[in-house]
Amino acid sequence: MAAFKLANPAVPVAYHWHIPAFIIHALDLGKPGIFLIRRPVDSVISWTIFFQGRLTLRDSLQYYIDFHTAMLPYRERLFISSFESTIHRFPRVLQAFNLRFGKNYAVPVPSQKTTDDCLARIEHMVRAPDGSINEFIVSRPSSERAAIKADLLESLRQSPSLCQKLKTADALFEEFTADVGPSSEKYFLRRPRPNVATTLPQ
Repeated sequence: MAAFKLANPAVPVAYHWHIPAFIIHALDLGKPGIFLIRRPVDSVISWTIFFQGRLTLRDSLQYYIDFHTAMLPYRERLFISSFESTIHRFPRVLQAFNLRFGKNYAVPVPSQKTTDDCLARIEHMVRAPDGSINEFIVSRPSSERAAIKADLLESLRQSPSLCQKLKTADALFEEFTADVGPSSEKYFLRRPRPNVATTLPQ
């Protein structure tokens, strides 16, 4: 989101709505959007840390299953992009997004300055009045979360019931990220695009 707003500051964006009803309503209104999907183990551990004790691993894992089960019937109507693609190849994802929806949003220029500006925006969003940043919730890599992630991952691996739930979540992830044609960013990124240079911002 930070990269998109950096290149398109005047465009209003709704984001981080992990509630099926909001997404389904947006689909019914014909609003374009990116359905970001992340591997269950990474997503669940991240959520558990973010909520700082208000959610357990089991809670986070069950919600991952519930959320993606509710959204699965709408898969063909979604523009799906993996977490890895969105984070590391966002300009290409946005080009594919423009092609899918007939838009012409500006594509951020990959550079160290763009990266630095995005990180500054991300930190500004969660900066407290005293200037501090809550490392549990900031959406960027954090050394302070690394040890917590390792402990949570070990707890997950040691629990047979959580491992079983993780298998269910993994199966859902695979269904969403399968090459499903127009609902996948990969479909657009591999298509011949002879006119992209003239139709999309560089």
